[in-house]
Amino acid sequence: MKPLSVENPFLPGGPLRDDPNPPGRDADLRKIQALVEQCSLVALLGPRRAGKTSVLNALRLRLRQSYRVRHTSLEMRQPRTADALADTLGSDQAGRGGPADSLYKALTREKKKRAKTVLLFDEVGYLANADLPLFSWLRAIGQEGLAGIVYVGTSRDWIKVVEAANRNPGSSFGNDVTPVTLGPINRDDARTFLTKTAPPDVPFEAERTAAWILDLCGTWPFYLQVLGFAVVHDVRTRTRRALVERERVHELYEQALLVERHALFRSRWDELTRPAQDALRGVRGKQPPPFSALAPAEQDELIACGLCDTLQRWIADPPFFDWIERQRDRL
Repeated sequence: MKPLSVENPFLPGGPLRDDPNPPGRDADLRKIQALVEQCSLVALLGPRRAGKTSVLNALRLRLRQSYRVRHTSLEMRQPRTADALADTLGSDQAGRGGPADSLYKALTREKKKRAKTVLLFDEVGYLANADLPLFSWLRAIGQEGLAGIVYVGTSRDWIKVVEAANRNPGSSFGNDVTPVTLGPINRDDARTFLTKTAPPDVPFEAERTAAWILDLCGTWPFYLQVLGFAVVHDVRTRTRRALVERERVHELYEQALLVERHALFRSRWDELTRPAQDALRGVRGKQPPPFSALAPAEQDELIACGLCDTLQRWIADPPFFDWIERQRDRL
């Protein structure tokens, strides 16, 4: 008989790097691929820990057979000029005009040869302090069909970048970009992920452990990874109660998410503007207050932060709302 793996298959840490099929994201990936194939510009948006980088890594894996993929995270370099940005992409030998000019000419040559290129920019918020010519350079690449471009960041990041680019009168940077927003995955995909990822020695029954996890933390993949990991570890090292008792899953939810991930929730809270924080103080029983009851400034900020959509619907985030309610007196 084949021995059971001692590894815990749930990975609650960084983004997935080698998986072209992150759970529940196939429709999003196919939409982005279709846009890239038309040399369109895409903004992949979502809140922190939504799985944006995992989706971007999956996109890179899916495209690399047919495209020359130039992929960079802007967090470390924080480029302010087109030359600096081109340099992060590993531009070819710099010509007389510098790295940006060299890359632009290389993309032009590739287009003439019918070669296909895509530029992937993670942590796009770091372009908010860039010089205006950088945005003109990016827009020219897109408008001339030299490469598909995918920008990745939060809704707030993207708003800041577009505002920075449009400091130049008459500029319309962002008008050509199609947003793709990541939300929670659907419940069926989340249930399938939990039951199929769980190891043979710690099976998650769809109507027991898997259902209890979904009821508690919703369907964001990060939360599923964290609580799935906690359940597997608990069953292997302490007790099998989480497989048969909802109460034990709830205890693990409180410890693994609300306690051990306190710093994550605190940093998310601190990133919010004051109007958004004021609105969220009304959370009760994991439920935010009615959107229509909020002040216009609060509504605008919640949409900008990605906590609500433009149809005035809250984006489900039970652990964050639960953490806010329990921390209200300290916030």
